[in-house]
Amino acid sequence: MLFPSQVNSIVTVLVTSDFLGDTKQLVLRPGQLARVGSSDWVELSVQQDSTLCEHHFVVDYRGRPKLKPVEGATVFRDGQPVYEAYLSDGEQFMAGGTRFSFALPQAGRTEPLVELNQKRAHQGVTGSDWKTSDLASLGIEASTIASIVACQSVQSAVAMLSDSTDYLSSVRLIAAVLPKIDCVAWVRNLLGVTAYSHERTVALDRWLANPNEISRRGVAQQMHGDPQSGPEWLLQAIVWTGGTLVEVAPGNEHQVAPVIPPNYLCALACSVSVQLSVAQMPDKPFPVFINAALPVLDRIYPMSPMLED
Repeated sequence: MLFPSQVNSIVTVLVTSDFLGDTKQLVLRPGQLARVGSSDWVELSVQQDSTLCEHHFVVDYRGRPKLKPVEGATVFRDGQPVYEAYLSDGEQFMAGGTRFSFALPQAGRTEPLVELNQKRAHQGVTGSDWKTSDLASLGIEASTIASIVACQSVQSAVAMLSDSTDYLSSVRLIAAVLPKIDCVAWVRNLLGVTAYSHERTVALDRWLANPNEISRRGVAQQMHGDPQSGPEWLLQAIVWTGGTLVEVAPGNEHQVAPVIPPNYLCALACSVSVQLSVAQMPDKPFPVFINAALPVLDRIYPMSPMLED
């Protein structure tokens, strides 16, 4: 997953169809993607349009917003089929018998944090609004965020927080900057093989091997609703990687716009999982979790030299 530099830039997909009798919409935040089709397991479903494939195309906002049909499906723009298209504000596409239009922010193009780390090392680890917003959403104090901003890299910020024994903020920072699948895998590896039953282990590892909607729902079915369990919160982290935050009654899917979970919710659940697990596993204090994340950070955010002005 790529991390964008803008958190307040959203893409709105407006759907108009003779099959609906009304419009519906889906809102995407940077770093998210949504599947569109006629099935009940995609993020934006037009079940009334039988000419749509179950999964017809993807709207990908992990960088510059773009639309990509799945294999075997056709999407038209101005009467011509498209195979992959970067999106412009107000642009319209036809799929099946449904019209899809897109409302984009002025700053529609975003930059991955990996690129920011390589090109703007002198600006610090949080050289854009989205990271500050995500860190605040995870419960990191404003004064601590200011100290993070002054650091030259993700790794140096983690070291600074750990050296001051602010381990919880260090864990929250790691969870915020790691791609979702790496964040879940990081915590999963530390929890060990005895943390889950066989069925829950199979569901979790199936998602890690193939993080799609089917495997995400498989994890959701294994949740027991225990708010004091570290392993349970890791399952919640996976559940918050997709789906919708709005409960929709069967048959009313076309009347309610899906609300995709914000990116920080997965990181929040991972950090809570670590916090609770540390309290429940005396042999694995915060530094064990933090040290285990360092090789992952080095792989994703290779340390780059200071850039000259």
